[in-house]
Amino acid sequence: RVAVGLEHVDDLKVDLQRGFAGLS
Repeated sequence: RVAVGLEHVDDLKVDLQRGFAGLS
């Protein structure tokens, strides 16, 4: 379950990176 949680965190990080890329 912990591994799955970490995967979700990675997905959130990717979404944040995409968001910053869109702003810039």
